[in-house]
Amino acid sequence: TQTKILNTWVSSRTSKYVSFKISTQLKYKTYKTINNSRIDTPHDYSEINISDIYTSKRGLYKDRVKQAVERRLKKFGFKEIDVNDFFPEDDKQETSIESLFEDYKQKYNYDYAYRYARPDFMKSLKGNLNTYSYAGFRSLVNISSGVMRHFIDFAHRMYTHQASKMDIDKVECIDPSIQDTEIKEYSSWFFDENFTKLRDDTDNTDDETSDFDKLRNLIEALGQTFHLILFSDAKERRVFSFALQDDPSQELRKILKLGVENGYFHKSLIGNKRGTGKSQLFILNRLLARSEEH
Repeated sequence: TQTKILNTWVSSRTSKYVSFKISTQLKYKTYKTINNSRIDTPHDYSEINISDIYTSKRGLYKDRVKQAVERRLKKFGFKEIDVNDFFPEDDKQETSIESLFEDYKQKYNYDYAYRYARPDFMKSLKGNLNTYSYAGFRSLVNISSGVMRHFIDFAHRMYTHQASKMDIDKVECIDPSIQDTEIKEYSSWFFDENFTKLRDDTDNTDDETSDFDKLRNLIEALGQTFHLILFSDAKERRVFSFALQDDPSQELRKILKLGVENGYFHKSLIGNKRGTGKSQLFILNRLLARSEEH
């Protein structure tokens, strides 16, 4: 009822000096007004999904995070520190990957090197994959998956961790080992504790609880599949999304919607293989790629 009243205010707006901005996490109950017309009837109504903007235009999101971090650093006296210096990469690891990249570029071409240098380095770790470092500003931006709140949350944990290990007041940079530790713990929290919290916050009906169990099973299956592809000899190894060529069943549609609403998937569109239209594309949140189970 409250949502219908709000929709009525929006749809009946007559003044050019007043506009409404409504924020929701993809759980808007209804788009109807109290007289059952739709909110999107007026020509001046528009709906924007912020996640779509930042996942489809990665450079835009990276620049936005960079500006936000630089403003905060400047506010607290860090006037000359670059974000890449404040969140440095693991030099030893990146040197090894760059060496492999140059080797592949000489033997094959740039595209081959870009596609396979990093996956092949990860393959070389074999049973020690957990030693792969996710440190570095670029990596942290990618892992946050277009959600600024994630970046701020784990950056705060990194800063606190770094400050607790120092005798001086001013933190000049976050050690790569601390970045890596905190991002792995945050990823585990996102998949385990946060998932459990969401499940426990349901009305405890069998259907709702079952839906979260199905969503978790789907994410685990996708994670295991993507992991196998990453360490295979497939042409395209860095896979973190899937497209539906046909309309999903009502059950699958419901589970995917639940995943999008809670930030485990981002939804987009991609041209279908037949070239006759668009298919639904679901992108796995990259925080899940760092969960220990995947």
